[in-house]
Amino acid sequence: IDDAIIFLSALQKYADLGVPWHRGYFFHGEPGTGKTSMVLALASALGVNIYVMNLRTTSDKSLSNLINRVPPGNILLLEDVDTVFEGRERKDKDMLESGATFGGLINVLDGTLSKDGIVTVLTTNHADKLDPALIRPGRVDKKIYFGLATHHQIGAMVRRFFPHQDVAHTAMAVSAVPTGTYSMAALQEHCLRYVDNISAFCDNVGEMEGTHENTGDEVAASGA
Repeated sequence: IDDAIIFLSALQKYADLGVPWHRGYFFHGEPGTGKTSMVLALASALGVNIYVMNLRTTSDKSLSNLINRVPPGNILLLEDVDTVFEGRERKDKDMLESGATFGGLINVLDGTLSKDGIVTVLTTNHADKLDPALIRPGRVDKKIYFGLATHHQIGAMVRRFFPHQDVAHTAMAVSAVPTGTYSMAALQEHCLRYVDNISAFCDNVGEMEGTHENTGDEVAASGA
């Protein structure tokens, strides 16, 4: 949030330095870990709008036209870019005429068609499938990895859904959920299911859909 606030108030500084006035964030990690939720939270904190663009069905020509219609000071969200491109190739090559190309996307992120004054957020569950050129500095200024639930996040979630429990029961519930195993979305659903019975919450942790894949090496969003 602080980074975005500094960017949005720095038009004159960018102009003085001769640097394009745009900012790019790259949110990556396992499904259900809060990437889209973070975009919503960022927009709420800044009091700005989110413009969502579908790269599958937006042609290069339409892409540039739509980008120009995004007012400065707002967020442009491009979700799940790995489902559109693998490396530099379209996954659905039969739709090249109706969808954006890799070159077209590059041009709107940091090229002749890029738009000043907007915050662009790209999200993916599979960063390894993307061409490094898409997320290099200049197109992406900050990379944030969203991992599976940490001890801190589990504790915060439990306290939110079971606010009237004593310390012993809260600690029991937190310790019942192994760290680095479940997404925050899975944990939230489990909390909702047993919101009136903390003992059942603990006894049925194994019902949650989990994963042990946690390979991020960028700045972690722990505690966000």
